[in-house]
Amino acid sequence: MQDARFHPFWEAMGYVFIVIVYIGFTPIIVAITNLAKAWNAGYKTENVVPQAGLLIFTSFLPTVLVIVFDKLFFTIGVRGIQVKLQEWYFVYHLIFVVLVTAVGRSVLTAVNTLIMQPMSASALLSASLPASSNFYLNYLVIQCLSSCFELTRIWNFTKYMFFRHRGYSWEE
Repeated sequence: MQDARFHPFWEAMGYVFIVIVYIGFTPIIVAITNLAKAWNAGYKTENVVPQAGLLIFTSFLPTVLVIVFDKLFFTIGVRGIQVKLQEWYFVYHLIFVVLVTAVGRSVLTAVNTLIMQPMSASALLSASLPASSNFYLNYLVIQCLSSCFELTRIWNFTKYMFFRHRGYSWEE
C-alpha cells in the first residue's frame, strides 16, 4: 500500500516550491548587496556584507529544502531526503554562488548572449570570473570564519552560562 502523500500532484507542487525558493532567494541576496553599497559604512563592510548575506541565506536553505522534501515528496526515510537535499543544494550553490556571482549585474545581458550564442558560455565565464575574484576570496574567508565560529560552540557555552547564572547546577 502506498503512502497517501504519494501523488503526482504533490510531487509537482514540491518542484514548484523549490523553484519559488530559488526565485525568492534571488531578490533577497540582491537587496542585501544593494543595501551594503547604499549603507557605505566603509570599504571593509561594503566588501564583506554581500558575502555574509549569501552565507546566511545559504545556511537557511537546507532547512527549507528538507521541509519541502519531507512534506511534498514521497521519500523512503531520512536517507532519501538527504540525497534529494544534496542534489538540490549542489544545484543552488552552482547557480547562486558560482554562476550568478560570476555573471554579476548583467544577468539579462548574459542570458541574451547565451540564447543567441549558446557555445559562448565558457567565453562569458572566462571574461567575467577574474572581475569577481575578490568576491570569491572574501566569500572563502567568511566561510572559514563561519566554520571556526561553529567549532567554538559559542551558543552551547552561552546557554550553559545563562542557566548557571540562573542557579541551575551542572547536572541539570
